[in-house]
Formats: sequence, structure tokens, C-alpha cells
Amino acid sequence: MEMKLNRLIIILCFCINTALPYTLNLGTYVPGFMSYQDDSSGGTKKFEFNPYISAALPMPAPFLSDYYFVPEIGFVYHMNTTDDIKKYTFFLLYPLATKFNEIILLRFGFATFMDRITGNGSAKNYNGTYYTPDSSATTYTGAILLGSEFLLFTSASLRFDLFINRFLSSERRNYSYLLSYSMFY
Repeated sequence: MEMKLNRLIIILCFCINTALPYTLNLGTYVPGFMSYQDDSSGGTKKFEFNPYISAALPMPAPFLSDYYFVPEIGFVYHMNTTDDIKKYTFFLLYPLATKFNEIILLRFGFATFMDRITGNGSAKNYNGTYYTPDSSATTYTGAILLGSEFLLFTSASLRFDLFINRFLSSERRNYSYLLSYSMFY
């Protein structure tokens, strides 16, 4: 785990030190929006603070004159876990972006998420008994990305990205989103 985190930090530092234009993004990631029970009374999550950092390298999209390809790599630290569970998410985004008007960009594309969870094997009771993993487990999820970006200044924006996870499965499909502040360099 530490080796992968070190690689991500090196890649982010490379993006920051490169002569290419890039964006640095800070915000929160909300997985399982309105999908998963998050308390013992049966409530589902609508918002939670899971800080993330990412870097993107916008570039003109080949063969599409009004579009930009904006590959992005990021890391999420999940705050809402208990003491006996730790969860991290790494993600890669592959969106295209285009100007809707002078201050709004529309984004669409694909995303890949790698969720890593570790636990001590204890039992939790949420309208039934659930066991935390007694070792590390990693899952991979593909998603469709739909988003918008609102330019605040020439060097900053606010961004909302909605992800349709497991979009091919009508039974397991769920949604997540990113809210972020982006700085252009």
C-alpha cells in the first residue's frame, strides 16, 4: 500500500514540476450516493467529507477541435471509517471537456476506481451482522463520468463530477460524485 501511495505522490510531483499546463484539484469524494446504508436506522449517504487530491493534464483532443482531453490521477482518504477499518481510493479519469459558454465547461468520459480496505475482522451490526475484512481487500470499478466545471477566475474553478458506477449492471449500479476546487497552472 505504501509503495502505491509513494508512486502516486511521485506522479503528482512530476505533474507539478512539468512545463505542461496542469490542474491541481482538492475536494471531497462521496461514494455510494443514496445507495448504501450508512447508519443503524437505515439512512443512506448524501454527503460526507472524504478529502481527495488529484492532478490533471488538459490537452487538445485529437480530431475534435472544440474538445479537450483531461486525463487525471487522484487519491482519496476516507474519513467516515471506524477505528478498525481503513479505506483508500485511487482513481483515473478519462474525460473530454468542451465549453458550454464563457464560464461553464461540460465534461464526459470514463473513470476507473481502485478501492483498498483493511480491517481486523470484527463484526458490525447495521440491521444485520456484517464482518469487516481481516486482511486487505482491493476492488476495481469502472464508471461513466458526467460533469460540469464553473470557471471562477482565469486560474481557478469549481467542479462537480457524477459517476455512474457499474453502469452495465441494473442490479449493482450506483452513483458517486466529486466536488472540487481546481487550480490551473
